[in-house]
Amino acid sequence: MAAKKAKGAAGGAAEDGIRLTAHPRARRDIAAAKGWGGLAAFGIVLFLSLRAGVPLPDGLWRGILAGVAGYVFAWGAAVAVWRHVALAEIERTRREIAGPPPEKVSPTTK
Repeated sequence: MAAKKAKGAAGGAAEDGIRLTAHPRARRDIAAAKGWGGLAAFGIVLFLSLRAGVPLPDGLWRGILAGVAGYVFAWGAAVAVWRHVALAEIERTRREIAGPPPEKVSPTTK
């Protein structure tokens, strides 16, 4: 019970913040980026390995390792991009709620 309270107290601040896992478009796009990143890295390295004359089992192993690396790289890049997108959406919504800025009236001099 005490461990749950300690965990909840430490994680309370993160739960109050903005999370990309709660953003439906971000979740979908990050998942797609991870998939495509892994597949692209796997395919490119496998193609280049076989073209260089590497035996098929070694080429597949290199492709799998590159696929894992591509998956992780794409995940990091997609999260970085979506952090900026989410912050821009929040700022846009804040400005829409606040309304147009008041017009600045400059004193006229005669």
